[in-house]
Amino acid sequence: MQLSQKIQQFIDSSLGAADFYEILSKKAPNSELGLMLAEIAKDERDNASAFNMVFKMFTGRPYVPQVEKIETSGDFRKLLRSRLLTEAARAISYGEEFLITERNKPLKSAYQKAMQDAYLHGQQIAYILDSL
Repeated sequence: MQLSQKIQQFIDSSLGAADFYEILSKKAPNSELGLMLAEIAKDERDNASAFNMVFKMFTGRPYVPQVEKIETSGDFRKLLRSRLLTEAARAISYGEEFLITERNKPLKSAYQKAMQDAYLHGQQIAYILDSL
């Protein structure tokens, strides 16, 4: 897979996750958990924006996302449980890209921030699951 395709995939993934967390923030059983999920959604949108800036640097044009909706109907707890494992996998993926990126500082920074956020989001989801 070419680098531009990877970045497109990360943009789409981050925006899909942002939509998911935004919807779940409105379904949260209390305002504290809703706020936490809304903050996760904001992080995801910020990461997508950072990756889109890097994409534009490479290609000279912004990427128009192809966001796939993540299922948000069903049991709140089950939905979050599935995302916990997804966030762990995303952190690993961003970390692998961070390690192999050498000369592109903006891209390396975007990978680092996305990796840190994915780990943090996993911890936040675990906290939410534990409080339900």
